[in-house]
Amino acid sequence: MRDFVPQRLGYPAYCYIEPILLMLKGGGKTIEDLREINNDTALRKLTGMEKMPSPSTVGDWLRRQGNSEGLQALSL
Repeated sequence: MRDFVPQRLGYPAYCYIEPILLMLKGGGKTIEDLREINNDTALRKLTGMEKMPSPSTVGDWLRRQGNSEGLQALSL
């Protein structure tokens, strides 16, 4: 999978997105469900998620994304 590359300003975007997708695919409904993935070291090793942000950090990141242009930034 991907090698974790520490960023000066925090985690790269894929470190937020991959656990969210895995959580949703597994039936998770809230950001707090990310704790289950974070605590499952075997699952993280299997999926290549060496490190992942805490649920509160993910929530902060999602709020920041919502405060930016979001999907409108993708429109040409």
